Amino acid sequence: MLTVNVRPEGVSVTGLGQRVKENTEVEVTCDVSRVKPAADIYWRKGPDSPLHTGSTSSGLNQDHKTFHLQSTYKVSFNRNDHNTKLYCLVTRHGDRTDVWATANQTISVAYAPSTAVTYSNARKPTEGGSMTLTCDITDGNPKDDIKHVTWKKGDITLPTSAHYTLSDNDKVLEISSLNHTVDDGNYSCAGQNEAGMGDFGVKLHLLVTYKPTVSVVRPDPVVEGQSVTIKCQSQARPAVTSVMWKKGQEVISVTTDSKYSGGTVQTPSLTIGSVLKTDAGEYTCQLGNDVGHGIASVTLIVLYKPYGQATVAPEDVTVAVGGQVLLTCRAPSESGHPTASWFMWSKDNSNFSSNTTDSLRLTPTEVTESGKYRCTAGNFIGESDHSDWTTVTVQGE
Repeated sequence: MLTVNVRPEGVSVTGLGQRVKENTEVEVTCDVSRVKPAADIYWRKGPDSPLHTGSTSSGLNQDHKTFHLQSTYKVSFNRNDHNTKLYCLVTRHGDRTDVWATANQTISVAYAPSTAVTYSNARKPTEGGSMTLTCDITDGNPKDDIKHVTWKKGDITLPTSAHYTLSDNDKVLEISSLNHTVDDGNYSCAGQNEAGMGDFGVKLHLLVTYKPTVSVVRPDPVVEGQSVTIKCQSQARPAVTSVMWKKGQEVISVTTDSKYSGGTVQTPSLTIGSVLKTDAGEYTCQLGNDVGHGIASVTLIVLYKPYGQATVAPEDVTVAVGGQVLLTCRAPSESGHPTASWFMWSKDNSNFSSNTTDSLRLTPTEVTESGKYRCTAGNFIGESDHSDWTTVTVQGE
């Protein structure tokens, strides 16, 4: 008996729809309307991938000579499958290499967006200024139909506020009143389309530039003749490029005055050698970079002995035996810092009394207390010059 083979007619693939959501299983169907004898059906993604079988059913057509075949295949797709083809291959039964007919359908995979953060400002982000960040949608299907964008700084989702404002369907983030302690960090975004929310993609590491924040360490009071270093410290971005010191309103020249050292970008602290009492006062450190300048001031206290000659009042005294004499030692006008705290009295070149008060009282007087008296005023650093001699005359009966 002669057997007539009928090649497949009317092969079609259905079930993919307009778009298939990534990693979601769908069921596709391959229909073969007329074939004889019954054939095998295989599936493959793309032209070169391995063959797979589905669940195939068959039945006689109304002509009772040819068969109707149907294969259902459960499959999922990822973004790498987008715009490739899903093939249904009808082959001779038992010989997959003898392909009788094929049908295909283009795979459109809906997958969540991929993102990267960029910034569009022409200048660097600067303290007090603003910065505009853009969430660039680098991939996704659909790519242009983004329903929502979420922003993060580190692991914290950013809320809408006066500091953070969103526009262009949340794809543009503006940060106002930049502050390096608040706004430094990694910024990322994630977009949402019909396939869902994408991952937080390529991050942007934001560093806010700011002028130096300056602090001056208050030095301990320094004794005249010693050296002292006034430490000037700062935080800045970018690094400090200029240093200037002032005493009061006068700029200190560290390059021409050998009294000073330091005060440079490498060593911003200022050292004063052989301090004088006139070096006491307010010192200001000013540090600068490309963003601006910062300043801080401190008062230097210099400790020194009383300068000049003490005086004794009254200058000369005559008193009868048994009377009373009160001598007062007056410190010089430059009474020292701290001021004079003790007074030394001498009689005829011999020291005989040291007091914390400035008075010497002789009572009742005797003839032997006649003589020349003088004093000096001092503190823990040193003493003044001696006063002139004052003559005390005690007259006998």
